[in-house]
Amino acid sequence: MRHGPSYGASLGGRYWYDDVTDTIIRENGPDMPRPAGVSIATLTSSIAGGSAQPRTPSKQTSSSLEGPWHSPGLGGQYMYDRQADQFVSPDGRRVQRPSTIARPSPTGNGGGGSAGSSSQTDVAQSPAKSPIHFNVYTAEYAGRPNHVAVFVETQESGGHSGRLFQVVGSVVRGGGGMRYEDKRAHNPVDSHSYAEGSLRKIGIVAQADLGRFRAICQAVPVPGPQLNLNSTLIDKSKPLRRCIEWTAEAVLALQEAGVLHSTA
Repeated sequence: MRHGPSYGASLGGRYWYDDVTDTIIRENGPDMPRPAGVSIATLTSSIAGGSAQPRTPSKQTSSSLEGPWHSPGLGGQYMYDRQADQFVSPDGRRVQRPSTIARPSPTGNGGGGSAGSSSQTDVAQSPAKSPIHFNVYTAEYAGRPNHVAVFVETQESGGHSGRLFQVVGSVVRGGGGMRYEDKRAHNPVDSHSYAEGSLRKIGIVAQADLGRFRAICQAVPVPGPQLNLNSTLIDKSKPLRRCIEWTAEAVLALQEAGVLHSTA
C-alpha cells in the first residue's frame, strides 16, 4: 500500500511511502530504500492524513520498464528503466547502471518487455546463451581385438579435443586386471592407432551434466583377471568382460540416468 503524500526536507521534498517494497518514492528524485533511522510507524502515521493522490511516475509503470535483463554482476534478473538509467530488481529495488555495464540495447517493443518476452538478454548486450552440449562418441583403436573407448568432445584443449573414458590393462591371470581412465585426449581420428571409420556419435551430454557423466562411468565395475595363461576362462560361468563390454555397460548406464541424450 502507498501512503502519502508528505513532505520531508531530509528526503528531498514531497514523497510517498510504499510499505510493500519499503521504499520512499520521491517526487523530485530517484526512489530510495527507507532509511534505517526512519521507522515504518513514523512514515505511515505522518502521512496517513495526506489527501493528495500518490503520484504514479512513468518510470514505475510496467510499460516503461524493459526486460527482463540478466547480469551476474547485479545478482541476477533485472528490469531496466531507460529514462532513469537504472536496473530494477523483482522486489522493486533500483540500482543505478554502473559505468562498467553497457546500456542495454532497446528491446524493440516500446520498452514493454515482460518476463516471458523475447527481449531477455544480457545487460552487456550479449544474447542469452543456450545450455552448452558436448558430442559423445565411441571410438576404436587397432588391436586384437580392437580397443573401444568413449570420447566426449569438450574442446578443452582446442579444436576437436576432449576427454577419453576407458578401461585399459590385462584380463589375463597375474596381469592385475583393467583400470579406469578419464583423461584429456586429442580427437581419436588423429591417433596413429585409430581404427579407420570407427568413430560413431552416440549422443550428447550437457556441460552441466559432465560431472555426473564422469561419476557414472567411474562407477561401472572394471574388468578383473578372467583368463588363464592358455586363454581359457578362469570362471566358465561368467562371460568375458573387456573394454568392449565395459563401454557398452557405461553407455547404457549413462542413457538410463538421463545424462546421455540421443540426437535422433
